[in-house]
Amino acid sequence: MKRLLTGAVERLLAIAGYRIERVVGYEEHTLDLFELLVPLMRPESREFFFVQVGAHDGRSGDPLHKYVIRYHWRGLCLEPHPAIFEKLCETYRDEEQVSLENVALAEHDGQATLYTVPRNSQLSTLRCRVAARRVRGSRDIVEVQVKTSRWESLVMKHGISHVDLLVVDTEGSDDMIVRTVLNSGVRPVVARYEHLHLTNRERRRCARALAEAGYSLYRQGRDTIAIMKERLELS
Repeated sequence: MKRLLTGAVERLLAIAGYRIERVVGYEEHTLDLFELLVPLMRPESREFFFVQVGAHDGRSGDPLHKYVIRYHWRGLCLEPHPAIFEKLCETYRDEEQVSLENVALAEHDGQATLYTVPRNSQLSTLRCRVAARRVRGSRDIVEVQVKTSRWESLVMKHGISHVDLLVVDTEGSDDMIVRTVLNSGVRPVVARYEHLHLTNRERRRCARALAEAGYSLYRQGRDTIAIMKERLELS
């Protein structure tokens, strides 16, 4: 019935010169947009600086690893899980220009509970609801106490003056982190974050904050890519 009604409405609107189109909040891309953007961000510059929040082991499904190795990018990687952090250190043991922190980016300096699933090492989150939704029972979830740090503390500690690329993959805290960075006055040329585990309200809030800061937004699978177009090398 719904399909019949939709078809009837479309025919009536067509007679009047209108048509119905699907509208999304930001553009969708099937190409690897991130790979196309990297050459436009002055990747060979010695001043290039990235921040990766939720770096995991620096290899598994990591969008940055090959570029860090190729261009020897300067940057800061955060990974809260102690065991995974050891693997991250091994990954970048020869890249001394990359700073590594065994912390979760949060709204306070201290500690927090990280909800993990041992059989899925990539599932670690500060949001219990996200972990619970991904497993059948709470017995599969293991709680790990981890260190936390505010963005302002990290900026001061590492002397961060600018960020060219921000990549966030925290299984649910991405909205808070992106807005925290923006509110601090830092404007990455490109920001990439995972919207998959955000609520609809969080998705809208994060997208609105980026749009108001002058970014164009594109959907890339489970991620959103925000671009400050006027700061790209387009010539």
